[in-house]
Amino acid sequence: MDVWNSKRVTMCSTFFMFSILVLSGCYGNGNDGSSVPFSALTTAIAGDGIGASAQFNSPSAITTDGTNLYVADSGNNTIRQIVIASNWVTTIAGSKGVSGSSDGTHSKALFNSPYGIMTDGTYLYVTDTLNNAIRKVTIATGVVTTLSSQLNYPQGITADGTNFYVANTHGNSILEVAILTGTGNTLAGTTTAGSSNSTDGTGATTQFYAPEGVATDGTNLYVIDTDNNSVRSIVIATGATTTLVGPAGSALCVPDTVSSTAPLVCPSGSNDGTGSAAQFNSPSGITIDPTKTYLYVADTGNNSIRRVVIATGATSTLAGPSGSTLCTPATSTTPAACPSGSNNGTGSAAQFNSPFGITTDGTNLYVADTNNNTIRKVAIASGVVTTLAGTAPLQSTQ
Repeated sequence: MDVWNSKRVTMCSTFFMFSILVLSGCYGNGNDGSSVPFSALTTAIAGDGIGASAQFNSPSAITTDGTNLYVADSGNNTIRQIVIASNWVTTIAGSKGVSGSSDGTHSKALFNSPYGIMTDGTYLYVTDTLNNAIRKVTIATGVVTTLSSQLNYPQGITADGTNFYVANTHGNSILEVAILTGTGNTLAGTTTAGSSNSTDGTGATTQFYAPEGVATDGTNLYVIDTDNNSVRSIVIATGATTTLVGPAGSALCVPDTVSSTAPLVCPSGSNDGTGSAAQFNSPSGITIDPTKTYLYVADTGNNSIRRVVIATGATSTLAGPSGSTLCTPATSTTPAACPSGSNNGTGSAAQFNSPFGITTDGTNLYVADTNNNTIRKVAIASGVVTTLAGTAPLQSTQ
């Protein structure tokens, strides 16, 4: 790992002395015993640090290699690294608060609202959303290059070793992009203007409405079809798409009498259930557990984390208020509403505020809790939620 970004600093004194240490040139040791240079300490004052002392700005996507978390810190236009064992947060690439599209190393590279991230252990692959591009970050060096461009508001990204699969959100489609060359094609959906809908089908006959999150088990893709409030499944070999959970593709989706851009409106809600009986509210992120048994969904509008059994489509709420009496059901004039907050706790006692990104190491889920500007940890076995890094702003519960 690159000591500029990745090493945990052993402090010369307690953490509140950080500014004094920087000014005096005090050096700590990296995990391998090497010295951490002055620049690593100065970036800490700019928002890096340990646990609650670290600062984020609308973090939106998260991935893990089992030892570290990597976060697309969208509002800061940066890529952050968190050492799970120590909660130590550093900035790998990007310049805090500065947007752009430049390739380069560390802060010389510029992003513009990155909203998706994945890793193969050596590289990070980032959907640089407002630049409509896929960027590659070498973890060890912080070198950033552009792999593919001319997408249409890309968000979620995953891979099967040969190809990336990207949620081309404003194109209402799922793209397949070769890892080695960056060349791509549309696997499912159509980018034709006015094509948003909820139709199951194959290839271009499938219709999505603002898909955001993607995950794969190597054979299938699982897509968060955000504005259809559904999770869709795509057979990679054929492009055949079906709806696993939620209302897309069912008679529950009704003609839209307000907008001409979406012929059908699929209802939102917070109910647990199976198949089309399960309800979501603008879900965003998705991850798959190592056994390929469960999907975990960041149900953004419900401020909850949901679990889906892949084989059956049975959906339950692991953490947050969805499926509980804490949520207000939808009416003919108002959408369903589940309360937001930042409290740690177990199950429905835990609170989130628009969780967006989610990843897992098989034991825990790690969530980019976007409007709380924090990274949360959810123990899968118990539903216990804690805050790993960042500090939520003062807020009132809705």
